[in-house]
This record gives sequence, C-alpha cells and structure tokens, in this order.
Amino acid sequence: MKIRFAFVILLIGVSSWAQERFEPMGSLYNFQNHPSYVQINGDFVYAGGPSSGMSVVDISDRANPLFTEYFDVVGTECVLADSLLFVLSEKEIHIFDVSNPAIPQFVSMIRSYHNNGFSYDNNIAVIFSSGRVLSGQYEGFYAQHFKIADLADVTIPQSF
Repeated sequence: MKIRFAFVILLIGVSSWAQERFEPMGSLYNFQNHPSYVQINGDFVYAGGPSSGMSVVDISDRANPLFTEYFDVVGTECVLADSLLFVLSEKEIHIFDVSNPAIPQFVSMIRSYHNNGFSYDNNIAVIFSSGRVLSGQYEGFYAQHFKIADLADVTIPQSF
C-alpha cells in the first residue's frame, strides 16, 4: 500500500492578516509531495522535502496556481540567492540556475555530509555540518564544523 501525503500551497494577500477570518487567495493540492521547504521567486514557488523531490509552481494567477516542473532532488532546506537556488539534503547540495524562474537548470552539486545550515554571499558558500566527519573513504570522529566553498565558477565548486 502506497502512502500519499497532501501538499497544499495557500496564497495569502498581506491584507488578509488584518481580516477576522483567514481567506486564501488560491490553493493547490498535490498528493505526491510532502514539502519541508518553500521558497518564492517572483511568480514562482519552489517546494520540496526529504522524500518528495522539488516542485515548481507558477503563482502568477494567484487564484489558480499551477505545477510547471518537477525535479527528483530531495532536500530539507533551500536557499535562494542571486539567481541561484541551493537545495540541501543529507549528503549533498544541489545548485540550480533560476535566472529564468519558470525553468530551473541544474548546474552542479557539492558533496557534503550531515548538512545543518547554509549561507551564500559573494560567490562563497558556507556549510555547517554536524555528525561523523568523513576523511577520504573512512568515517572519522563526531564533530561540528564549517565547510567553505568557492563558487566563482558555480559549475565547478572549489573547497577551501
């Protein structure tokens, strides 16, 4: 038996918060997605989760959101910076070019284990990890540490 989860996007106008009753502008249901992150980029929403992949939703018609793309990339968090979308998972960070928000393009991936936090600015990515440190092919000691990656050429991330 396959268990399916409901995923709902509710679009809310700022003035809605001032009303006594919550009235969504629009909504969208998907029974194959269980997101843990949602990121807005203009008229597009990127939503995904650790077992669901990433969906792209067009919200230009606020009353009728529409699924436009799906990527089989799992993640627990995403960060939107400049025209890049970073999707963090347990073992890697997937990088997408979202200069055309409707059609994200996969660019590259950073291998990094036990990702707990991420920040990006000025072509530098800082990744906070906690857990077992991998040294070569062998598991090392339990630690919390930062990793720094140079993304001047985002297609070939360089570690410091």
